Amino acid sequence: MPEEGPIQVPDNASPPYLRIVTTYREKIDAGELKPGDHLPSVRELAAGSEISHATAAKVISVLKAEGYVTTSTGATGGTVVAARAQTPADYVRTIQSTGKIYKQGQYARITSAALVPAPDVPAAALGVEPGDMIIQRARVTHNSDDVPLSASVSYLLGDLAESCPNLLVAERILNGTPGYVAERTGRTLGGTKEQVSAAAATAAQAAELSVPAGSPVLIGRNWIYDTEGGVIEYGESCSVPGRWLTYETRS
Repeated sequence: MPEEGPIQVPDNASPPYLRIVTTYREKIDAGELKPGDHLPSVRELAAGSEISHATAAKVISVLKAEGYVTTSTGATGGTVVAARAQTPADYVRTIQSTGKIYKQGQYARITSAALVPAPDVPAAALGVEPGDMIIQRARVTHNSDDVPLSASVSYLLGDLAESCPNLLVAERILNGTPGYVAERTGRTLGGTKEQVSAAAATAAQAAELSVPAGSPVLIGRNWIYDTEGGVIEYGESCSVPGRWLTYETRS
């Protein structure tokens, strides 16, 4: 990957390191800089942005502490963009801002889409009885190098099958299942809730993510709501090690 050029800091930026950090955050969040892409070295950043070596080092330190980048030494070392997991809130913001659910450099393969009897936890999340027929969509998300990043399953109310027929087709939905449901039903995307925990990969999860069984993974449960508080989608996910899960709010 070509190295990202220096960041130019407007004259009125104060403090300069924070403006540069913010610029890199936005580039990474938008997918303009993808996992594995190199950032300038401290020396290059200092020279290109006309800041001190100490300020440039602080930029890299903050981005590393926030999980946006990693650093390594050696001939191929340096500062590179880290792999980061998206939260449900990230998905909703991406849909609202771009009309798509995945950021640049990521894509999903849908492995199944069907009506199934509701397991206990998804049933409770959707407010139906266990065994009621609900929609289940399973997928594996990859990066641009076809490396699996996460495996996830979405559950939606079975009565959406009529108004949202693509939910039962094992193909990608460009604006994501929540965006598609909102578009087809007139509901508006609202809040999200997420639960996460560390776990050891089951045999099935390990096979989907191409890691050894028993590897440490991050498992999650998430709810995506409409503005009336109804659950549009309940999901469960499993992410590979080394991916930061970031929650962030800024005024």
